[in-house]
Amino acid sequence: MTYVEVLVQEGTNGEKKIVGISSVGHADYAESGKDVICAAISMAMHILENGVRRNLGIPCTVKTDHAKAEWDIEWGIKHADKASPFAEVVASSLLSIAEEYPDNVRFSEEVLM
Repeated sequence: MTYVEVLVQEGTNGEKKIVGISSVGHADYAESGKDVICAAISMAMHILENGVRRNLGIPCTVKTDHAKAEWDIEWGIKHADKASPFAEVVASSLLSIAEEYPDNVRFSEEVLM
């Protein structure tokens, strides 16, 4: 099971803003190396990291552990508006994957204080 968590924080205007996304675990849809769900989630996280860090130049914290299939990308509330184009698309895509494969992916949102 892959657990996807979108981290949100309340902005100064009270609006929720994405400040990070994490994914943990293997989807177990197919054997390692042939799991299309894991590949889709991995690609979404690659797009998020490259978009936020390289394309937009936003400093972010990235933690990965390939053995555990863990990927955590956070950039904080200060950069939430600038990161939004990539964050919203990736979060929406990950939600779609979770809805299509509920036995393999769990999607949640955590509100940070």
